[in-house]
Amino acid sequence: MFKSNYINLPYLCLFLVSVQFLDNFHYWIFALFCVLLLQRKLDISFFTTRTFFFVLLWGLSYQIFAEKSVYSVALMPLIVCFSLAGYSMVDSRDDFFELLAVMALGTALLGILTSFFSDGVIIATTEEERAINSFWGKGLMSRNSYIVSFFLLSAILIYICNDEQIGIVPKVVSVVACCFTFYASIIMAARSSVVFPLLIIAVSYFAYISETMSLKKVIVPLSALLLLVVLYSFDVLGVRSLFETSFLFERFMDKADGGIVGNSRFGIQSTFADVWMNSLWGGLNGKIHYYFHNTWLDMYSFGGIIPAIFFLLFSVRYLVNSFIIFRESDAAQKSYIAGAFVAFFLPLCSEPLFWGAPCYFSLFVFCCGALEKMAELEDSSESESESELEPESE
Repeated sequence: MFKSNYINLPYLCLFLVSVQFLDNFHYWIFALFCVLLLQRKLDISFFTTRTFFFVLLWGLSYQIFAEKSVYSVALMPLIVCFSLAGYSMVDSRDDFFELLAVMALGTALLGILTSFFSDGVIIATTEEERAINSFWGKGLMSRNSYIVSFFLLSAILIYICNDEQIGIVPKVVSVVACCFTFYASIIMAARSSVVFPLLIIAVSYFAYISETMSLKKVIVPLSALLLLVVLYSFDVLGVRSLFETSFLFERFMDKADGGIVGNSRFGIQSTFADVWMNSLWGGLNGKIHYYFHNTWLDMYSFGGIIPAIFFLLFSVRYLVNSFIIFRESDAAQKSYIAGAFVAFFLPLCSEPLFWGAPCYFSLFVFCCGALEKMAELEDSSESESESELEPESE
C-alpha cells in the first residue's frame, strides 16, 4: 500500500478531479481520459462488463426520458469515460486502495480550503450563513458538495492508522485532516457531515475487527463513547453549553423540519409512494418542485422508470463487487472496502448526488469501474488457484 509513484499524470488528474480544481472537475475527467488514451492504458475489455452495460443504458435512457439540459448532456459521456478510467487504472488490489486514498485526500482538501480560506472561519448562526463560497472563487459551493467532501477520508482512516507499512507522517496528517473536517462540519451546522463520518468510521472499525473479534476490541471504543457521554453530561470544559447554544444543536433538535430524527426529507421520501405513477416516464420534478433527497428516487423523478431501473442495477453491481472484494480481503482491507461502500451509500440515500454533488457522484462511478476490475482479478486468481490444485492427468 502507498508504494506507487504518485507523481504521474493519471494520479495527478484524479487528484485535480477530486479537489475540483478551479471549479472545473469535468475538464480534469476529460484530461484523465486523454492521458490514459495517449499512454495506451485504456483497457477496452471494460466494454464487455456488466458495469459498462448498465452505466451505458442508464446514461442513454436518462438522455431520452429526462428533461434535457446542456449540463446533463455534457456530463453523461464524461461519466462513462470516468468509469472506463477507473477500470483501466487498476492492475492489482493495491491500486484501488491507492486511488481511493488520492480521492479521499483531494475531497478533504477541498473541504478544508473552502471552510477556512474562502470566506474565513465563519460560525453559522442562521440558515443564510451556511451558504459558503467555493475556494476557487466561482460563486457559491453546493452544500451537498461541501458535505460529502469529508466522507472518503473518514472511510480510510482506520486502515491508515492500523497499517504498519504506512509511516507516522501520513497517519498524523490523516487524523489532523479528519479533525479539521469535523470541526468545519460543526461550525457550518452540517448535520450529515457530523453524523455520517462517525457512522463510516464505526462501520470501518468493526469491519477491521470482524475476523479477530475480541471483548477488548469492542470494549475500548464503547468505553471511549461512554466517557464522551459522561463528559458531555457533566458539561466538562463547557462543551455541552457551547453545543446546546449553537445553530447546529438547533438543527439537530428544534428545527422546523423536525431536526435529525423527524427530518423533513424522510417525510418527502414517504410521499414517493403517492406520486410515483405520475412520473412513470419522468418529469415529476417539474410538478412537485422539490427533491426526494435520495438519488434513486430522484433518478425516477427526473427520468422515469427506465433510467431508474438501470441505475439501480448499476448500484447493485457496485454492491456485488464490493462484497466479492470484501470477502477475500484481510482485516485492514475489509475496513477500507466497508468504509468506502458506506461513504458512497449514505449520501446516495440522503442526497440527490447526481445533481447536487456531481463531482462526488463521478467519483462513485469511477470506483464502480475500479471495483469491476478488482472483482475480475479476484475471479481470475481463484480460477488459477483451483487449476493448480487439480491433479495432473497421467
